[in-house]
Amino acid sequence: MTAERSPTLMEEFDIPVPDVSQLITEDDSPVDNILSERQMHLLPDALYASWKGPGDGRNFVALADVGIFVTTSHPPLVPDVLVALDVQLPENFMKKDQRSYFFWLYGKPPDVVIEVVSNREGGELGHKLQGYARLGVPYY
Repeated sequence: MTAERSPTLMEEFDIPVPDVSQLITEDDSPVDNILSERQMHLLPDALYASWKGPGDGRNFVALADVGIFVTTSHPPLVPDVLVALDVQLPENFMKKDQRSYFFWLYGKPPDVVIEVVSNREGGELGHKLQGYARLGVPYY
């Protein structure tokens, strides 16, 4: 049994989808170390392998090191892990306009963001914490 998908805010109010062709959605920059990389993928992999989701007919997305874009005029926040309930991956996530966590595509902030803090240089307790709060992310 699959629940019907609710329209996103973009669809509900007939707002045009932003042009993302000029956005940098992936920069191929390396992570700090092998341990951090393993930790970032551990939670999403475990969730997909063992969790059926938040309930009947409810989907979720768990992603590691994927940018969260609210607008095309601001740089993304990039958590080590994000989990969003009641959303699903686009059918063709290889297309540039579906490769990142675009607010206008998912219609909501992630429900949880996780940072694997290995040093103080990433801004996890400063600008990132404040940015996630402004986005309305309930759990950090």
